[in-house]
Amino acid sequence: MLHDLRTMYLKRGMSTEELISLLGPFTRSIADRENNCYSYSVGYCGGLGFDLNVITFCFDAYGRLLDAQGKIGG
Repeated sequence: MLHDLRTMYLKRGMSTEELISLLGPFTRSIADRENNCYSYSVGYCGGLGFDLNVITFCFDAYGRLLDAQGKIGG
């Protein structure tokens, strides 16, 4: 499902509003705020299931998505 989202729906250059409309509420750490990024929980992946993974999308100064693949981290 995450693969489909990243390849079929998310497009480089889409606006912040388009991303929020598509994915809904987000979380923002201090680092996210500093880097103009938005993070979304994607669940527990791999291993024993202890790490909650998130996908983070960052925007340029004009509010346009820089990378439609986002960055997945735990």
